[in-house]
Amino acid sequence: MGERCITRTPFASLIATIMCVIGVAIYLGTMYAAVEGSMDLAYEQFGARVDWIDATKITMLVVGCTMGVLAFILLLLGFLTTGATRDVIYTSSKSRTGGRCALGCFVVITYIIGVAWILITSLMALFMACFLVFWGYCRQDRDMPGVNDRCLDLQQFHFMFPMFNKDQMLICQQALQNFCKKTDELYGLYIVAYCSSTVVLLSLVTYQICLAANLTRLKDAEKIRALEEMTYIDMDENEMKPV
Repeated sequence: MGERCITRTPFASLIATIMCVIGVAIYLGTMYAAVEGSMDLAYEQFGARVDWIDATKITMLVVGCTMGVLAFILLLLGFLTTGATRDVIYTSSKSRTGGRCALGCFVVITYIIGVAWILITSLMALFMACFLVFWGYCRQDRDMPGVNDRCLDLQQFHFMFPMFNKDQMLICQQALQNFCKKTDELYGLYIVAYCSSTVVLLSLVTYQICLAANLTRLKDAEKIRALEEMTYIDMDENEMKPV
């Protein structure tokens, strides 16, 4: 019984599913906190709010639901195309053709979603680099360029944040301490979000490998089945020949 369960378990798809679920959960949790913290920081320091914050939250919710459904479907496909289960389900030519079409479609879907996660991971790297700059500025000595009388001049970044008042991007005294404290927290959150998005990307690559391997196995199974049928036909013809 134990051996049958092992041979029917798609371990690669199972590992990819665990990676995907954990990565998406951590990503959504850290990104939600990071976005909220960034918006609070922008409002406290610069007196401005970003209009697309609600759309970002809805997008994050859609991403989480989509990845959860996709992970479940790909794991189910892994079970259906592994070991003895594959031999039981895909017995006829129509079932094998349907299975190959389904696997091919999910190869394309996983590829497209993988490209989207590459863009997400790149965006996380951009956010992380941006807060790394802020974090580095907060650690500068007061004699370094950009810091004057315990002030942090962020006016040079106004082109990146045109919704902020340029005069308010010169942060001094207590406001500077609050800004640096908040920046330290957000920098850590964006690092975790970047790492978790990388884990999700690796899980999608693993899914791609599994889908391609299962698609090849179905093709090979169809060829083997056709070869067996030809062998049986030849045996029957030989038995029917008079001696």
